Amino acid sequence: MVSILCTARSGATNLSLYLKNVLEKKLIISPFENGKGSIGSLKKDNLYKLMIHRLPYEYKDLYEFGKDVINLSDKVILFDRKDKIKQSE
Repeated sequence: MVSILCTARSGATNLSLYLKNVLEKKLIISPFENGKGSIGSLKKDNLYKLMIHRLPYEYKDLYEFGKDVINLSDKVILFDRKDKIKQSE
């Protein structure tokens, strides 16, 4: 399982689409939108784009969520944007 833990407006969607083709994995974008889903639903053969602010229902803590995603994943990409002013526009 490959996970991209990202913030909004960081360019992670483009990275995800590129890696989907390179790694030949099924891409799942934001599986925990609106608090739905469970971390137990993540499958080993997929590529996940996970917004760090969209937690599954069983989490209230960003740190615990990130730690569990890292432990479940074979590879993790932490993706953010350097220019915070551009990101907020």
